[in-house]
Amino acid sequence: MRLIHILRTHRVDLVHAHDARSAALGRVAARLLRLPVVVTVHLPSYYYVRGRSLAARLKRRFYVTAERLLNSCLTDRVIYVSHSVHREALALRVAPRRRSLVIENGVELELYAGPVRRDEMRRALGTPVEASVACFAGRLDYQKGLDVLLEALTLLRPSPDGFQLWVVGDGPLRGTLEAQAAGLGLKEVVLFLGYRDDVPDILRASDVFVLPSRYEAMPVVLLEAMAAGLPSVVTSVGDNPHLVENHVTGRVVPPENPTALAAALKELLRDSGLRRRMGAVARQRAQDYSIERMVCRVEEAYLGLNTPESPSSIS
Repeated sequence: MRLIHILRTHRVDLVHAHDARSAALGRVAARLLRLPVVVTVHLPSYYYVRGRSLAARLKRRFYVTAERLLNSCLTDRVIYVSHSVHREALALRVAPRRRSLVIENGVELELYAGPVRRDEMRRALGTPVEASVACFAGRLDYQKGLDVLLEALTLLRPSPDGFQLWVVGDGPLRGTLEAQAAGLGLKEVVLFLGYRDDVPDILRASDVFVLPSRYEAMPVVLLEAMAAGLPSVVTSVGDNPHLVENHVTGRVVPPENPTALAAALKELLRDSGLRRRMGAVARQRAQDYSIERMVCRVEEAYLGLNTPESPSSIS
């Protein structure tokens, strides 16, 4: 009822929701006011159900059914940021085929176009200027697979001279991961930086970006790393293989595989020429993912609401 009051007070013309909880409430409020509804799916709710027990399978089935009903009955457009998630949703009949489309994430490319503060950033973080640096940025939770990355680092020994891993971000597993790093003898190798508002500068001061996720849709941070001119080591989940061409802009490895992760990192960390070549191609390909392009596509989706049965091929 509060949301309905807000929508009425501000004379809202369209409701656009971005996560499962707000989308459930927003769709109901919008329908009661006869407003058009657009929902962007970053990760479907059923992705967050872990385990294979009977309870987990029933919970996942409930979320799939709920999203199917909400998308088919209370939504005018369903936008997916990920091609792989959209394909899966179509197969599960969660996404309405003629009212869903893919609009890929975009980033502010101009943030990565200015002078590089590489040496200054490294000195500020207490990292040797000549060190090899891998960087992770994201939430410190189960999804991101940082525990697997820490195991992989133990396999890098003898590690490149002065090697460090910068972990940017915070989350519920930070304390657990810090304890794991200390227990593995990585306290001097892994630098937990916490939440930062200078991620572009940190990425540009790194040598390699690493994303060891267990599942993903289309990670914005991977686009940011590409825009920063970094080669990336990523797991083969979500749209990661769509963004990172194996052996061209980085390395794609299986999830939950510290051995493969360590081998890919070692290859890039020990070959500066390879890093530069891959990073240059990654930066060039990142130009296709500007935030301006994303905004224009979302505006087109809004304007297309006058033709609710237009096919998803408009994506």
